Amino acid sequence: MPTTTPTLTDRYVATALRTLPERQRPDIERELRASIGDAVDARVDAGEAQADAEHAVLVELGDPDALAARYADRPQTLIGPATYPHWKRMLRLLLAIVLPVSVAIDTAVSLLTREGVGELMAGVVTTILFVGIQLCFWVTAVFWLLDRTQALPSYRWDPSQLPTFADTQNSSVRSEGIAAAVWSALLIGLIVWQQFASFFVEDGRPVPLLEPSHWTLWWPAVVALVAVEAAIAVLAMRARRWTLRLLGAHLAVQVALTAIGLYLLLTRQFFNPAFLERLDWDTDAVEAFDLLGWADASGPETILASGAILALLISFAVDLAQTIQRAIRLRRDRTHA
Repeated sequence: MPTTTPTLTDRYVATALRTLPERQRPDIERELRASIGDAVDARVDAGEAQADAEHAVLVELGDPDALAARYADRPQTLIGPATYPHWKRMLRLLLAIVLPVSVAIDTAVSLLTREGVGELMAGVVTTILFVGIQLCFWVTAVFWLLDRTQALPSYRWDPSQLPTFADTQNSSVRSEGIAAAVWSALLIGLIVWQQFASFFVEDGRPVPLLEPSHWTLWWPAVVALVAVEAAIAVLAMRARRWTLRLLGAHLAVQVALTAIGLYLLLTRQFFNPAFLERLDWDTDAVEAFDLLGWADASGPETILASGAILALLISFAVDLAQTIQRAIRLRRDRTHA
């Protein structure tokens, strides 16, 4: 008996039906063949060749597996559009909280175990990659399950939820104010904490990281300036915009903090020598970090001071650029007003 060669339509329909439940296949096959046949006849009546018309119709229908998923009402996305906003907000929140905490814990453990600089940096990178990948995987897995089971409540958007134009324009000011307040509270807490709780103890008393004799002047001044910086950012947030006066005050505080930090670092009065003596770091990398030329300095002092100076200068340069950008934008807005 001669065999009939399957047409493109036969192959397309068979491919589409193979992933569908058995009970649905007869009805869907009839519907799909009728749809393809009508489309092909319309093209042939318009003057196309039979083979070309059939090929064009199947191209328009697209991937048969995707077509079958539409018939079966199966989602073709890992996380659907209804669940995606929740997934995105949760993942960003967890990355912003868990990653810094994990890095801080890893760094503290490395210091306590007296690991070298190379091991410390490798540990930080490993922690970021491991924790980041785990967070992305498990958050995605949970939201995939919620999306498939439709466990999340449906969310309907309404125009009344639109922010005002002023809110849209000043959302960055609010986020900056909140971030500045949190960062300032954290920094002040760390400065005070290191004085009363340390990795090292001598005669039953903690050995602070920062030079303890400066609590008569410099450290209270730094704490006060950090608090003023937070207050300036909060004032800008309450006013919903930066002003030239607030920008000037902000820049003055940054200059004062940078000047104090550089003075104490360059005169070797920033770190507590008793703390540095207890850091048994591998000094192989000291020459690479030695930007100060301190021939009599220990490895930890050279590395910590060089890193702190670089961090101060980079932070001030970035902040200065942002302040100038804000001032230019403010003047431009006034000109156009």
